[in-house]
Amino acid sequence: MRSKGTDGARIESLMNMLSIAINKNTVPGDKSALNPSGIRIGSPAMTTRGCKEKDFVEIAKFIDRATSISIAVSKSSKGTKLKDYKDNL
Repeated sequence: MRSKGTDGARIESLMNMLSIAINKNTVPGDKSALNPSGIRIGSPAMTTRGCKEKDFVEIAKFIDRATSISIAVSKSSKGTKLKDYKDNL
């Protein structure tokens, strides 16, 4: 998410509000585990529930849209902390 201009914690917060479960996750280059720039998608759980390739394409579209929304929310937040972001959501 770093290359998109957001982070995993913000995407996780937004996706949870949308009833889509993902997890923030650290990736190489992160400075803090509290503010990771990656996300983890539970693909084994989704395939167990019957998701196929076409479903993952739709899931990727949801994540892309959520990323765009997250960036917009971050820009309109009063501060730069995660709490400011969540308040603005």
